[in-house]
Formats: sequence, structure tokens, C-alpha cells
Amino acid sequence: MAVADFGITAEPPSGVDCVIFRNTPTVEGETTYPILQASTIDLSNYGLSDFGTDVVDGLGPLDYLCVMAEYEPSNPLGDSLDRVPQLASSDFAANVQIKAIEGQYGYQGFLQVSGRVFTLFVIVGSTDFIDSQLDGLNAFLASIVVGSGDYSLVADADVA
Repeated sequence: MAVADFGITAEPPSGVDCVIFRNTPTVEGETTYPILQASTIDLSNYGLSDFGTDVVDGLGPLDYLCVMAEYEPSNPLGDSLDRVPQLASSDFAANVQIKAIEGQYGYQGFLQVSGRVFTLFVIVGSTDFIDSQLDGLNAFLASIVVGSGDYSLVADADVA
């Protein structure tokens, strides 16, 4: 079933939980942007945080967490692409993690799609099984469609 919000659409495969959200700004002038999170574990068991900090604690060796967080468009990081890129096992490294958890490997890259700037951050539960995870992960990444537009939210003076 497709998940869509803030100009982002994704088709998570069976067994993958996916949410798209945007934090509410809490300080006057603060701007927040959409975030997509997808995982092979139930995300509702964890609080939503920008990069799924608590989710990685629940990843088993066959699990992954995928985060695509939007950045300010005036900060043009990464290459301009037509689609979210596919990943290879060689793209992952032990020193790319949210938390240092033995066995987990991560990938982080920056990209621009449809005039919007994102970081793509993926953590796999174990490199022992990364090749078996990549087909499903890449199928999910291929399903992501990013529309153009500004989906940021800026706090005004009424923020408590």
C-alpha cells in the first residue's frame, strides 16, 4: 500500500513499515522539512525522531532502517538525480551509524531530486546478510517518487 505525504510517495513491500512526517517547529523562525522512514521492524514501537535513533536498537540481523530527510533547498548537497539511487553492499561502512552498535553498518549520501535536497541514511542490522537485504531495500528505494514543491513549515511568533 502506498504511503504519501508532503510530495513524497513510496510503495513499501510487505513486511516494511513506512511513515512520512514533518516535525512541528518549536522556536520562532525554525523551519522543519519532511522525513521518510521505513524499516523492516514496526516503527510504531519507537518514537519518531529525525534519524530513527531508537529504531536502530531494535534492528535484528535481517532488518534495516531507511531514512530520507529533506534539507533546506538553499543548501544544494549531493548530485541532482532523477530518482533515489540504488545501493550496493560496498556502499555500507561500520563507521556510518547513528549509534555504535556492533554488526550494524550504514550508508549516508546526499542527493537532489525534483529540486529538493535530501540525505539518504540507511542502517542494516548485519553485514552478514546485507546481500539478501539489498533486493528488498533497492525495490523500496526504486518506489520512492519525489514531487517538486516547498513542503517546509516555518514557526511564527505564536510558537509557545
